[in-house]
Amino acid sequence: MRDAESYTFGLEGMLSYLNEMARETGAHVMAMHHVVGEYADGLKPIPQSGLKGKVSRVPSLVLTIHKEIDGMDSRILNISPVKNREGFEDSSGETFASFDFDTRTMRISDVQETFM
Repeated sequence: MRDAESYTFGLEGMLSYLNEMARETGAHVMAMHHVVGEYADGLKPIPQSGLKGKVSRVPSLVLTIHKEIDGMDSRILNISPVKNREGFEDSSGETFASFDFDTRTMRISDVQETFM
């Protein structure tokens, strides 16, 4: 069984490869990753320190996502910029943009405000 250090080293190697691929091709390359146990349910903001294996050294941009469930077959996804070399970041995960997510169609859209 591999220890945590070799696990993290393998992930950093993969991220370095993806970073190089993005630079060489001029393409956006996105990877998804797990978080540590206390954030696994996705119901509260995930800070940069919540990434499993602490693999945030290589990526230029790290976004975390937590959800709000509305009970009507859709959810609100809250996306936090916990690392951003080019602009605003909040490593706590407490600053986020919110989007409607329809689980039936997998469609993400701007949150629609309702006025009474």
